Amino acid sequence: MREKEKAVPSTVYELNSSIFFFCKGKMIDDALKIYGRMQAMNIQPTVQTFAYLAYGYSSLEIYRDITILWGDIKRNMATGNLAVNTGLFEIMLLNFLKGASNARTEAQSKRLEHVKAFKKLVDID
Repeated sequence: MREKEKAVPSTVYELNSSIFFFCKGKMIDDALKIYGRMQAMNIQPTVQTFAYLAYGYSSLEIYRDITILWGDIKRNMATGNLAVNTGLFEIMLLNFLKGASNARTEAQSKRLEHVKAFKKLVDID
């Protein structure tokens, strides 16, 4: 028997739709305003909210800010307000891998070599 899922208010769908629209249009600042409004209204973001924001950052190649988004995801998971699925984990992982290619220091360069080895191992070239 399937467990009952929490009902998501229609407001969340409307806000997520706006976030997706702005992210698709590469207007991340506007998407973040909507995300901020969600927080101000005490509306819990969903997996889709985070996936859309990650998409927006990725499309602009702003991988560093994805780590900030990851912090928000972890906080929501810790409080029990977010049940993350493997799809979101895959989105985050792929973006972390993409972001490692912008190495500036020797330590980052070494990490990049490990990422490249991992990508080759799992055939993600």
